[in-house]
Amino acid sequence: MARTLGEIHAVIQRYATRLGRLRETLRRHMHDVDHSDDVPFMIPDLTELLPDGPIPLSRWTFQMSAEEYGGVQSESKTDSEAVAEANSDIPSTVEIIVDETHDVDPVPSAILPILRRARADWSGLTWLCWAVGLQRVALPQSSIPPAAFGHAAAMTMERTWRCRDKLQTSGLLALTKGIAGFDWEGTPIDLVPSAFADVALDEYLEARAVFSWLCDTANRSPWQDDLRTVDE
Repeated sequence: MARTLGEIHAVIQRYATRLGRLRETLRRHMHDVDHSDDVPFMIPDLTELLPDGPIPLSRWTFQMSAEEYGGVQSESKTDSEAVAEANSDIPSTVEIIVDETHDVDPVPSAILPILRRARADWSGLTWLCWAVGLQRVALPQSSIPPAAFGHAAAMTMERTWRCRDKLQTSGLLALTKGIAGFDWEGTPIDLVPSAFADVALDEYLEARAVFSWLCDTANRSPWQDDLRTVDE
């Protein structure tokens, strides 16, 4: 893992801030419901993660080198590859957009999109807490990745791709490649209706973004746009 405890705290608190915005909007929708905080689908209260209050969320950009973006280290290139790159029209840097306010500024106006976004953010938050050795959502005092950290990181990448394939080819490409499915909410992913497979994709994209940020210092934030696309 390539992150300091301070960096991990900052991301946890941004998730808590995002989920807090979603929770308050959901509560306003349910102002006529008695004991609305006790309904099964209410977003958890995470104020204990924010002792100084909500964290400002921002939008910003940064430049990433083509080598970092492609996952290639400069020292691993052959001389011919370096010369070819120097003579090509491919940009040497890529602009990355980070949007910590995505889907929470403004918060969706309807209940279902609020819950869908909350499920995805909860996935990212809980996987992040697990990845640093916690058994519950909290601000960690140390960072001790579990033995299964590498397996979990690979799983989020594979399942993100598998969800996308379910939506695009109904699982046919995965079948031809011999990529196994998995159960989502007790149902094999290939039998999950497309509307719900889209929800599953959101959850695994969020978890994959967290692991990509944890593992690679070239990534500045889980909310950078290139971590939220699915490769073919």
